[in-house]
Amino acid sequence: MAGLLLTQDERFIAFEIDTDEAHHIVKSVQMWTDVTHEQNCSEHNRGIGAGHGALAIRVLRELNACSGRGDPSDDSATLRHPDSLGIA
Repeated sequence: MAGLLLTQDERFIAFEIDTDEAHHIVKSVQMWTDVTHEQNCSEHNRGIGAGHGALAIRVLRELNACSGRGDPSDDSATLRHPDSLGIA
């Protein structure tokens, strides 16, 4: 499984992981890279408006506001690097 996720502290992480068939158990992590610097997080781009990164951050903030989790310094839900979780 591979993809891009946005953490609660507004960092973009590109990942590639192997899981069991039901996607319940992580077997290994091939890639876990902070790619925040590669995202277009500008709210004002000529001809297109907000970049994809800016839109994703805006949605995250709105979801957090609706759920009462608007404080990014609260790390209770912050995604941890797989190495810190003891995943082989």
